Amino acid sequence: MDIRFSGKDSEARLIKKLGLFLDRARVQSNGEISLYIQKNLIASIDDLTVHVYRDHNPPHFHVVSKQREIDAQFTLEDCQLWNDPSGKVKSSDIKKIQTYFKDNPEDLAYMKQEHRRMNS
Repeated sequence: MDIRFSGKDSEARLIKKLGLFLDRARVQSNGEISLYIQKNLIASIDDLTVHVYRDHNPPHFHVVSKQREIDAQFTLEDCQLWNDPSGKVKSSDIKKIQTYFKDNPEDLAYMKQEHRRMNS
C-alpha cells in the first residue's frame, strides 16, 4: 500500500485514526506507511471499544477505553471478565458488554469467526 501526504499534520491524524484498527502504523522517511494489522475492531459501546487480537489462548477479546486507561480481557465463550490489569473495569461495564453481545449475537458470532481466522 502506498499513501502519500502533503504534511506531517495530516500524517499524524491518519496514524491516530488507524491506531483504532491496527496495532501499529508507522510513516517511513520516504512517506510510505507500514501497517501492522493484528487486531480487528468489533464494536464500540459508549467509550469502550471491543477488539479481537491475533493473540494467545484462552480465546478472548479485549475491551479498551483510552480515556479510562482500560485494556481488559473477556472470554469469548461466555463474555466473562477474565483479566483486568488496571482494575478499572466497573460492574456496569461488564453488564454493558454482556448485554451488547446478548442483544447482538451476530456480532459475537463474527468476533468468534475473526478470532479463529486471525489465530489459526
